This record gives sequence, C-alpha cells and structure tokens, in this order.
Amino acid sequence: MPRSSLEGMVLRSCGASVAGLSDLGTYTDWSVAAIRRLRGRADAVALFDSSIAEPTRLLSGLLEGGLEGPLGSSFVSVFGSGNPLLIEALAARYRLSPDMLLTTTGAINGLELLLNVLVAPGQTVLVERPCFDVLPILAAKAGAEIRFVERVYPDYDLDLAELEQGFAAGARLLLLTNLHNPSGHLLPDARLRQIADLAARYQATVIIDEVYRGFADPQACAATLAPNIVTVNSLTKIYGLFGLKCGWIAGNPALVEQVRRHHAHRDPGVAKLTHAVAALILQNSGDFDAHWQAILARTRPVLLSHVEAMRADGLMEGDVPPEGCIYFPRLTAPLSGTRLVERLWQAEAVLAVPGALFGDERHLRIGFGADPVALARGLMRLHMVLRQERS
Repeated sequence: MPRSSLEGMVLRSCGASVAGLSDLGTYTDWSVAAIRRLRGRADAVALFDSSIAEPTRLLSGLLEGGLEGPLGSSFVSVFGSGNPLLIEALAARYRLSPDMLLTTTGAINGLELLLNVLVAPGQTVLVERPCFDVLPILAAKAGAEIRFVERVYPDYDLDLAELEQGFAAGARLLLLTNLHNPSGHLLPDARLRQIADLAARYQATVIIDEVYRGFADPQACAATLAPNIVTVNSLTKIYGLFGLKCGWIAGNPALVEQVRRHHAHRDPGVAKLTHAVAALILQNSGDFDAHWQAILARTRPVLLSHVEAMRADGLMEGDVPPEGCIYFPRLTAPLSGTRLVERLWQAEAVLAVPGALFGDERHLRIGFGADPVALARGLMRLHMVLRQERS
C-alpha cells in the first residue's frame, strides 16, 4: 500500500480529522509545515517544542579536542555490534547487561526493527490512544491490523479488562509510550508489571517507547521489569540531541539477538561518528542532565502560572504532569483543537499542536522545553484567543 494511503487509513482509525494548517495528516508532516511557517514570521511563537532545547555549548565544549582529544578513544568501528563504549555506558546507566542492548539510528528505527521481527502479516497489534501517530503507522506498515486501546482522561491509565479483550481476540503485541505521548503522564512500574503479567498469559510482548521516560527518572528502563517488555529510547527528547540519530533497543537477550540476526544482512545505519559522540555524552551525562533540569526549572513555573489562569477562567481542563515537557489540556471553549490552532496562527502567530493528530479533537499538545520568555508570550496569546472565542 502506498505511504500516503497507509497513513491516511491509520489516521482515520485514530479519529484524526484536520484542516488548514493541519490538513497534511501526520504529526511529522504537520511539524514540517509549521516550521516553514515559523521561518516566515519574526513575531511567531512555537508552543509545540516537545524536546529540550539543544545543549549547543555543552556539545561544543565536549568536542573541542576533536578526534585527537577525548573523542578519539570512542571513535571505533560500529559494524555488526555498535559502539562498545556506548553500549557499556547504556548498560551502566540502566543497570542492564550488554547483551540486552542493540544500538539504532534513533527510537523510530528501533521500533521498525522490532516490528519487522515481531509482526506477522494480518496480526492484530494493540496501540494506545491518544497516540503518537508513528506507532500505528509503523505497525500497519509491518503488516499489522490495528486495534486501539484507550488511555483514559484525565490520568491516561489503561483499562486492564480492555487490554485482556484485545489479547483474548488474538493480539500478541502492545505498543505504548511512557511518559505517554501526547499527555506526558507516567505509567508507574507497578502498573507496567500488571500489564506485562497480563500480556504474558497470552504469550504477548509489550513494546514501550521511553524517549520521555528519563524526565521522571534518568536511569529507569522498563525492560528490567519483565522479560516480555522491550523498550526503545534515544538521546532526542531529554537531551535535545535529535541530530545525533542515536537510539537503542533494550530487552531480553534472546529477543535482542533475534532482532540483530534478522537485520544482519542490512546496513545497520548506525553512524560511527555520531555514536562515538553519544558515548562521550553518556560518559558525561551529569552535565547534560543538569542542562534539561535547568531548562524545566525555568519553563515549568511559567506554564503552571498561565495554565492556572486559563483553568480559573474555565477555558481548559487537566493537570500539568509532574514530569516532562509536554502538556495535553482539554479545551472547554466551544472550539475544536484544530479550529483553535488555525485561529491562533491567523490572529496571533502562535503554533500549538492540534489534539486531532493524536486522536483527540478536544485537546492541544503544548511543549515547554525551550525558552521561558517565548513560552510566556505564546501562552498569553493563547489565553487571549480562548477568551475571545468564549465571549
């Protein structure tokens, strides 16, 4: 099936119906269009930054010595098994054995590798909803039939009875995010163990995208909780290092080896230079953890203050999650998220993500991982437009 048809099918299943700025269908396409619009407006504000601002100074300082300095020791071959120093650093960070790790070109690449091994054509795969649209798109691309399981507002927990119905109907794979994308809510370890135990009764596997998990605990990895949990992660969100294209799979050694062998004939796509840099970063992770913590210490109070004001005016509902840099408020004004995004841009040059792209039309997703001054300006304009629409 052509890419556009596949994505359209999945988005219709998600319930996404978008127009205007958001008529491109997928979150990725929406983001590309949004960035192009931002470049043409000096007064524009982005409320959709869903990762931490890139730590340019830290990265430059780390690399000052070049290949003759500290980078030289980590600049080694990655053919076949990845950068050994990167794997060693990941194993130490997450308290894993090295044979539980496989490095990848980002988390999405890790998801593709897993789905190509675990999905048989026509197999049912359970996917959370609201969801990051890449999850069902990749699963469908691998040949799966998608069955959504609801993460219920306001806490975005999962109903175990609904999950069991899906497993009993034949699903052998569940796709989740934790922290949940788009809401930012955490599924605690106790809940994940319950989900894994339930899946195990049906010989099912749970894949968890943990790119936001480090905001709650930088050393947490759900692959340590149960042998049928496998995770993907990257340096993109908490460290703001999208350009490194460094990700990894963590899971039981037998599954990791199965994935490695299944894709042994392909170019692994892992860049020797960027994964050498990633190894250095993880060896000096304290500085990079301090970077995102400092940013959120400035942006979170700004968000909380404006959200409190908008909630007091009866314009939105939903608590800001205690971790992470994304918020998914429910709108109480007589507007869909999609229409509000258009109104925000036309009237105030502010861009926020419509909840329809994640399967819930009544919401927006707001990111607050960058500049507190721009965040305050954007939230103030959002508040003004919401009040205008309400009146």
